[in-house]
Amino acid sequence: MLTDTVTNRKLNLKDGLFWTIAILVILTNMLFSLASVFEIYQISFTDIEKEYHWGAEPFPWYYENKMTYLTYTGSWTILFLTTLFFQVYFALKDNKTKELYSGLLFILLFATMLIVNGPID
Repeated sequence: MLTDTVTNRKLNLKDGLFWTIAILVILTNMLFSLASVFEIYQISFTDIEKEYHWGAEPFPWYYENKMTYLTYTGSWTILFLTTLFFQVYFALKDNKTKELYSGLLFILLFATMLIVNGPID
C-alpha cells in the first residue's frame, strides 16, 4: 500500500497505476498543446512562414494557404487545450471516472488527428 501524505488515505496499487497513466496522458496532451501553440505563434508572428510551400503538391490539403493552415492548427489547439483543462481539473478534483473519460477523449482526438493528417508522400 502507498500512503497519500496530503489526505493520509491509503492508495492501493490499482489507484497508483491509474494516476500514473493519467499523468502520462496529461503530459502528452500538454506536449501537443504547447507544440500547437508554438506552431501558431511561428506562423503568425515570425518569418518562418516563408519556408512553407503553400499550395504545393504533395502536401496535404491544409497547406493550401496560410489562413487554412492556421485555422486547421488552431482548431486542433483549441481541442487539445480544452481536453487538457478538463484532464487537469478532474485530476485535481480526484474524479477518476471523468479523468478516464477526458483522457480517452484526448486519445480519440489524437487518433483522429493522425487519420485526418494522413501520410505525406
